[in-house]
Amino acid sequence: MKTRTKIIAAIAAAAAGAALFLALRPSPEGKVSWKTEAVVLGDVEKLVTATGSVQPLEQVEISTEVSGTIAKIFVDFNDKVKKGQLIAQLDQSKLKATLAQQQASVDAAENEYGYQKKQRERTAALVARGAASQQDLDDADYKLENARTSLLRAKTQRDQAQVDLRNSAIRSPIDGVVLSREVEEGQTVAASMNAPTLFVVARSLSKMKVETSIDEADVGQVKPGQKVRFRVDAFPEKEFEGKLRQVRLSPVTTNNVVTYTVIIEADNPDGLLVPGLTANVDIVVASAYGVPTAPVSALRFKMPAPPSGKPPFGAKKPPFPLPDGASPPAADAAKVSGDGQKVWVLDGGFPRPRPVVVGVNDGNRAQIVSGLDVGDSVVVGQERKTAAASAVSGSTNPFMPSPPKNRKSAGKSGPPAR
Repeated sequence: MKTRTKIIAAIAAAAAGAALFLALRPSPEGKVSWKTEAVVLGDVEKLVTATGSVQPLEQVEISTEVSGTIAKIFVDFNDKVKKGQLIAQLDQSKLKATLAQQQASVDAAENEYGYQKKQRERTAALVARGAASQQDLDDADYKLENARTSLLRAKTQRDQAQVDLRNSAIRSPIDGVVLSREVEEGQTVAASMNAPTLFVVARSLSKMKVETSIDEADVGQVKPGQKVRFRVDAFPEKEFEGKLRQVRLSPVTTNNVVTYTVIIEADNPDGLLVPGLTANVDIVVASAYGVPTAPVSALRFKMPAPPSGKPPFGAKKPPFPLPDGASPPAADAAKVSGDGQKVWVLDGGFPRPRPVVVGVNDGNRAQIVSGLDVGDSVVVGQERKTAAASAVSGSTNPFMPSPPKNRKSAGKSGPPAR
């Protein structure tokens, strides 16, 4: 009895393994299902992305050439100013005293020059009458020239004092808006070494610029005049537009990464853009609008090679099971193995190679210049359907015993007689 039980168990195990193998093996009736997408009209843009900072188109740092104490400030942050407008005033008392001193030096030099001039004239008259020597005349000329030089020096120093007094009044050099005020009334500024910055004035905020850095790998694609779109965190739902104005040729190297500074100009009529905002920039380096487009995955799709020893693609027996009613494609080795760019188009239920010319490619969709028409279905992938699921759900094992009968029906026969 034990031997018989072991034989039955072994047969059952073998049958179960065979059933599982048959269930998991692809069905010979499996068919290939092609994933396709249609060629449609659309817009394609190739972008170079970067991050930059919003800045005024032109701004000026206003300094002072004169040392002194800030006596009065007439403007504050965000104030609009006109060219030549007085915005701050240095204390003038010391400067006026210096000017008066220099004017006194000029007056003294003029008196000396007048005196030496008359002396020279008298000496020349004496030399003409033989009452003085030529040496006396040379001495008179020497003194007159020194007096003239002293007078010029005194006038120059007086003029400088006048300039310093005039520069004590700080005026705006441009029409614009005060972005920054760096001083307070009563503060002393020293211009002996470096001219201190008192104010920063932007010419106008109706036009702004975005200063960004482009990696060396992308700098060859960006050129002045290209369209730019950018967003700022302050207005995430609004998209701003601008134009690329300048690609600066001076490289910037940071941690062995080479970048180039790019300047983008944008209108700001509503005043939404303010200096310092971070801008996420998209530079449109190539574009095509309202053109036939196909998914890039169709360009990347490659027909799997037929198994070894099977008829080549396009022969009487195709390498893949054909869908119902489909006919195999004609053999065309040039289309299959050519080096040109191609896609696979469903024709008669089976994909056939089609050479194409591709234009702008944004990484998602590509412009189709020629080779395809709007509405063509291009293959982007494939699925092979198998009968594994049906085999598992519908499989039976003839070697397994049938389930026990109902206990009620089994009880009618009663126990076996001893």
